[in-house]
Amino acid sequence: MNGLQQHWRSALPRMRAMLADFGTRFQPISMATSAETAAFLDALIAALPGRTVLETGSGYSSAVLVGAVHVEDNAAYQQQVQRWLADRGVPPGRFIGYDELHQLRPDGRWLMFLDGNLSTRERSAEWLADHLAAAVLVIDDAQPGTFSQVRSVLERLRADPRGRLLDCAEWTRDEYGRTAALWVGRDSGFPPELLAQIEGGPGAALPGMPPALLTLCIHDTPDNARWACTARTLTSLGITACLHRHALWIVDNGSTCPNTAAFLRDWCADQWRQGARLRVFRLPRNRHATYAFNRLWSLAPADAVVVRLENDIEFHTPDWPALLVRFLAHSGYGLVSALPLDLPDKAAGVPVQWLAGFRVRVVPEVPGYCTAFAPALRTRLGALVSAGRYIEDVLTSERARAAGYGMAFLEADELRCFHVDRVASAGYAAWKQQAAAAEWSAMLQAREDWREGRRALHEAWLPDPEDGLLEEPAPGG
Repeated sequence: MNGLQQHWRSALPRMRAMLADFGTRFQPISMATSAETAAFLDALIAALPGRTVLETGSGYSSAVLVGAVHVEDNAAYQQQVQRWLADRGVPPGRFIGYDELHQLRPDGRWLMFLDGNLSTRERSAEWLADHLAAAVLVIDDAQPGTFSQVRSVLERLRADPRGRLLDCAEWTRDEYGRTAALWVGRDSGFPPELLAQIEGGPGAALPGMPPALLTLCIHDTPDNARWACTARTLTSLGITACLHRHALWIVDNGSTCPNTAAFLRDWCADQWRQGARLRVFRLPRNRHATYAFNRLWSLAPADAVVVRLENDIEFHTPDWPALLVRFLAHSGYGLVSALPLDLPDKAAGVPVQWLAGFRVRVVPEVPGYCTAFAPALRTRLGALVSAGRYIEDVLTSERARAAGYGMAFLEADELRCFHVDRVASAGYAAWKQQAAAAEWSAMLQAREDWREGRRALHEAWLPDPEDGLLEEPAPGG
């Protein structure tokens, strides 16, 4: 691994943490400079010491470009940024307006972070054109189809003989598809070995970060009225979960709802056409969720980060499984769960803190609707356990604590999702309430046994050889 790669990779968690903090104070992080671009800037500055650093505008990138000259004409926004930098303990550098920028005469070689808006300010564009030969520029939002202002800047640079324009998409692409480009002036003194490192790419962006294995159990009947929830969950998974990278295993646990059957058939066919890593299993009758998940997990690789999903969560964050994997790898925790925006009571009163580069709430218990399990914890615990048919997640949290593992919720600004509610029939709701109440005392006893060390944490499990599990063949598979 070369020096630029090493710096970039080590900077990414810090940049993601700062970006998440910035998003709580200012615009959504989808509108700010990406963490990937910020890490690239950080690595470049470290590799090009002693240069004057400028940036047009100010914001999240100002915390990366420590001590830079920030060109900002919005006084109120500038003050907000300065307060944020002070709170983060970042030296603010110097803030100037565009009129003052036009009077600057960079002495020697310099680096500038350009947001592309200079093309709308003719004097600024002319000023930049006069100084390109000695400049190193990082141009944000350089992806195909970007804003017309940025395209204009890129077209001018591409045609200018005083330097080279490099596509740095491999280093800077984020989950929204945004990238940055790099201009290297011929008189900028840019080291040839650094140029070779950039052209070689970053290699594996997240070494050792495996894809997740998503597991989803569906049991839809006309009475429990979950088919619309299933449709919303699957639709959001198809859009956000990057199923060409992360695998999704679905077990249809004896569903009898014709709407679910039709939707699942069409959705799976569409995902297979798109190359999704999708497997679909069917149990002929309802074995309840704990059995169904254990059945799937018995087939899973021991080193997989397995995510337990229920079919009533709608996801909005692109590639959210990677966040769960990364948090578990960097934190050493055993469990991490999403915190739906409409279920804040799940962590009521628990303060937000920074942990492993994420904003989280550390809790003594997490639910099972979207929870990732570290491989080491799965090995330690063995099978999932319930005291009857429900309350499995309570017991899983108890066992994880007894085994010495922490657990946390990711904040909604890290992983955005919603709980999809529905109105079940009165008969089904009464039955479920009665069933859960009947196993409450058994659950309390099991918790006490694990807490006091009277029951082994590891639970062996073998499937019923007559459960009738079948895997639906993928087209052409």
